Amino acid sequence: MIRELNKMTWCDVEALNKEKTYFLFPVGSVEQHGPHLPLGTDDLILTNVLSGVLESEDTMSGELDVDGKEANILCLPPLLFGNSHEHYSFPGTISLSCNTLVSILEDVLASISEHGFNKLIVFNSHGGNTDLIKAYSQEWEQRFSVKVFLISLWSSLYGEGDEPSIFISDANVDIHAGERESSLLMHYEVESVKSDLICSDISRDVSFKPFYSGWQTDEISTGNGTLGYPEHASKEKGAEYARFLVERTIEIVNMIINE
Repeated sequence: MIRELNKMTWCDVEALNKEKTYFLFPVGSVEQHGPHLPLGTDDLILTNVLSGVLESEDTMSGELDVDGKEANILCLPPLLFGNSHEHYSFPGTISLSCNTLVSILEDVLASISEHGFNKLIVFNSHGGNTDLIKAYSQEWEQRFSVKVFLISLWSSLYGEGDEPSIFISDANVDIHAGERESSLLMHYEVESVKSDLICSDISRDVSFKPFYSGWQTDEISTGNGTLGYPEHASKEKGAEYARFLVERTIEIVNMIINE
């Protein structure tokens, strides 16, 4: 069962079986998403998918289990900032340094470890956080004796082989403020989408050099910030994709706790 940690008492937490308890830490970002989507796009997607998981009958009725016994998933309050330096050229982007983001995660890990728990699932909605968390995971397990699992939206865990066949654009080029994210925002919070600014002129195909990681979004999408094809987005696609993200996230959590 998934429960929200900040609604529990310390006595509730103390009574849990530590070996069957996983902490879930949602991490997002505040960054530009083209001229048509709000700076909080990643956070809106993160919190809406998370709400769907929390409200799902599958998770609330105990589908999450370890060896036939119910597991406890304790959802921490989300961190709605991330490492977004690639978008620094665009006003409104708020980026945590690599050191700051790592320090926050390490403080969470230290707190979990202090109380005898040993499993953390990071649920991440911003691609820029992914490599940093991956790079530290082995070190963290050695330092804190806590296993760190990572569920990143937009990763291969939610790949094209799994997602519904509703999108025109390929996921490999539709990576930022494109068809997928625009569709989700049209579904979640259509009033935050500046639909009048969506046109083929703001679309950008993406081709990254495999030997260069220091790119900036403004170099690829000058004065725009879109990396994808928002003109193909629709509210209907967003509704179907939102259902998929919730269902797939529950599947992945089950995979983790039964691994």
